[in-house]
Amino acid sequence: MKPFTVQRKLVHSARRLAEFPVMSFHCLRHLFQVLLITAVASGHDSQKSCARNKGNFMLQMRTAAARSRVDPTSSTVLPARTYCYGTKYSDECYYLCPLGFELMTRAQPDASGECGNTLGSSWARKKHYYMNPADNECATCDRTSEVLPTTAMPFADPACTGASGSECTLSCPTDYMLSKEKEVCAAAPGKEFAIGGGSFLPSDGVPQATCSSLGVNYVASITFEDGCGLRTYGGTVVETGTRYVCHTCLASTTSSTTSSSMGLTVGREWEEFAGPQNRACRGFGPTDNNPAYFDVHLNVASLESCQDLCLQELGEEGCKGVEFNSRSKRCELWKRKEGIWAFAYPEWEGFTCWRYGWPGKYLIPVNGGLNQACRGPNGRNSNAYYVVEPVKHMEDCRARCVAAKVCKGVEFSKGRCEIWHTDIVTTAPRSDFECLRYQPPV
Repeated sequence: MKPFTVQRKLVHSARRLAEFPVMSFHCLRHLFQVLLITAVASGHDSQKSCARNKGNFMLQMRTAAARSRVDPTSSTVLPARTYCYGTKYSDECYYLCPLGFELMTRAQPDASGECGNTLGSSWARKKHYYMNPADNECATCDRTSEVLPTTAMPFADPACTGASGSECTLSCPTDYMLSKEKEVCAAAPGKEFAIGGGSFLPSDGVPQATCSSLGVNYVASITFEDGCGLRTYGGTVVETGTRYVCHTCLASTTSSTTSSSMGLTVGREWEEFAGPQNRACRGFGPTDNNPAYFDVHLNVASLESCQDLCLQELGEEGCKGVEFNSRSKRCELWKRKEGIWAFAYPEWEGFTCWRYGWPGKYLIPVNGGLNQACRGPNGRNSNAYYVVEPVKHMEDCRARCVAAKVCKGVEFSKGRCEIWHTDIVTTAPRSDFECLRYQPPV
């Protein structure tokens, strides 16, 4: 390896020192020994004394050194692998994308090869079917923002110890705000996935997820050794990983429009549906729980992690909401095109249902709402102002607004729902019509 390449790796890795706040001189010295040897040879395991006390930092550093920065001109980038689970029929891994990108999947075109070989270097295998490899899936991180959000690396309190479960206070430079937390489940320091084959390919070049997988300026405020299920089989955790709680600093000019748990589009929000008292999400009615409406994730640490997975896996327009059980840690990512408008009272405790989109609580009656038909600029009514969908009642219409690509309000009448993408300015009196305008607080 050329000397300037080694130097560049060391400089890049030194910049990542803030990824974990405190390190002893012994571990710091050993870190650079590892980096030098890694640059010349094929790798080096950290000493146990460092791995035990600062091992999470070492993993962050090793991953950061191996992972290139996001090219600001790239339309796709390679995702980072987090936890995986398997059944007797298939195995599947889940991935994280950096800020400004979302996960995109597609069928693997050549079941005999690897995703990276057939689709390009930014693709990784997502799902592997043992009996029918023609159904294998690949994934990449697809760019969602023309201009990537501006971030800075947080500062850590000098008193941080870095011990598992010990939280570090983070602060941001002037004109930056600390982002909402995102959780990452990663392999323990010095470990790779224990099984080979399927989606767990140690040689496929896909990096293990750490905070830096979310963006070059993401750091861990707290870590939990054995804090998440890295691999599960048939619902049973067979390998635990380290859980990272990650943050970055967002420029104040973009922080109002950028959030890890609320996506990248101004106005879209998470909204608890049907109240806090043990509700399960449903589609067209209380008994409509079609498995095609959602994807299931097991051993998800928290509601916030479930919500983040929905945005990562399905994207802003594809994520319609989540159902999460705080006891079983089961997470459903809802993707029903029409959204979630019904709920059920489950027999078991711990359920909550959240919708994602344009919150229904901001749909306000215009001029009283009842017996009013919506009108646009200059009191006009044009088919170009809205899309029409058949519905059963107003609540179905309201749910479709929440789930729509854009919703400025709705008009409902006799099974007909107009979802407006133009501002509703006024109304016209019409019997059996109802007009609601989307009006979030300023």
